[in-house]
Amino acid sequence: MVPQARSDLLNAYFRDFGRKIPDLLCPEINVWNTMDYQGLWRYALSLDPVAAIPFWGIVWPGGRALARYILDNRKSFRGKKILDTGCGSGITSLAAAMAGAAVTGMDIDTDAIELAGETAKANRVRCVFIAADPFELSGQAAAGYDLIIAADLFYDSKISGKIITFLASMASQGVPNIYSDSGRAFAPKGGYTHITTVRTPQYRELDNISERDVMIRSLDAVSSMQG
Repeated sequence: MVPQARSDLLNAYFRDFGRKIPDLLCPEINVWNTMDYQGLWRYALSLDPVAAIPFWGIVWPGGRALARYILDNRKSFRGKKILDTGCGSGITSLAAAMAGAAVTGMDIDTDAIELAGETAKANRVRCVFIAADPFELSGQAAAGYDLIIAADLFYDSKISGKIITFLASMASQGVPNIYSDSGRAFAPKGGYTHITTVRTPQYRELDNISERDVMIRSLDAVSSMQG
């Protein structure tokens, strides 16, 4: 099989925007980040006026916090088959793999998958990354996993509804989940079990703050988006 060529956007990211450094909260993982996220987005739009937001270009607080939680609780993840939904930069996938899990990371953005794969190689961590919508998986396919993780995905009402329905449905079939919420407007308002809160550093470029509290939770089989 001939490898797919990198996109112009991802090439520009590696060349001009990103840098690989130890993570702020998980220094045992070297991850790609950018201090010019707005510049990256503008460049993406210059290539394609309807380009998707390059969420993969930075490590979001929710992903960072969930990765730290996994690394600090390795025994709970060791030996499990884990699906990382909307894996983005790949930091939570790598953390789970480092904890001894067999990890599949999925994201609809092919650039995210390429970047996550490169990050895994750089850290000498084995993960499987697939360009696909994890929330379109059949119940039978998703039931093949022991645990589903989701980091910082509740940023849009329509997308969040789809995610919550999927996680609750899988929980009802006996596949638990762990997700992070960094204070997103469309995160579940009920029907979850709170696990812990992680004080998480972030680059001020995101929204002019240097840290925030991120909630680590598990969605129940019956959940709610109501405020």
